[in-house]
Amino acid sequence: MIVLRTAENLSAFLKDKGCKPGCFADTSFLYGIAYNDDRLHEKANAVHDLLSEHSVPIYSNVISRMEFVDLILRKQMTSACISLFGPLTRTASNEKLFNLLKNIRGCVDC
Repeated sequence: MIVLRTAENLSAFLKDKGCKPGCFADTSFLYGIAYNDDRLHEKANAVHDLLSEHSVPIYSNVISRMEFVDLILRKQMTSACISLFGPLTRTASNEKLFNLLKNIRGCVDC
């Protein structure tokens, strides 16, 4: 087994490799490529660009894709809740919803 710790190591390995390699993408890698607010976005994109340069196919399994879809849904739901909170006014009938949205937003003095 070879441990490749940097993009430069990976690039050198791919240049020397005599066979057609492939890459298995886990959920973190897929999310890192997709969203620039992810802490690994730049590194994931650098690896993705390197793999593309060398025409290395990227594969994922059903679990990784489902986890990725779940993360996207959670991100969109949270964003929608925060958007809903903006124009919402606390009333007796919506107090539970208001407090839930306030907690999601992290609003301390609402």
